[in-house]
Amino acid sequence: MEQVLYGSATTTEAVVSVVGAQAVRQIEALARAGDIPEFSRYVAHAALDCAYGSLSGGRCGPSAVGALAGEDPALLGLTPLTTGC
Repeated sequence: MEQVLYGSATTTEAVVSVVGAQAVRQIEALARAGDIPEFSRYVAHAALDCAYGSLSGGRCGPSAVGALAGEDPALLGLTPLTTGC
C-alpha cells in the first residue's frame, strides 16, 4: 500500500493492492459477523493471496500457502515463534 501512496506502483499494482485490501476487510467483516465459517475464511484468504500473487507477477501457490501460514500456522504443522501478536 505504501507504493500506491508514494507513486512507485504501476496502475495494475495499485488497483490490485486497493481491491485486495478491500477484499480482506470484507472477509474479516463476514467472519466477525459469523456469516462465514472459519474454514471459508481460510479458503477466501488463500484464494485472495493466490490471485494477488499471480496478478503481482508472482506465483499462486506460495502466496496461498503464505496466507494460510499467516492465518493459522498450525494448519501447516508450524509452530508460531511468538504468541499474542
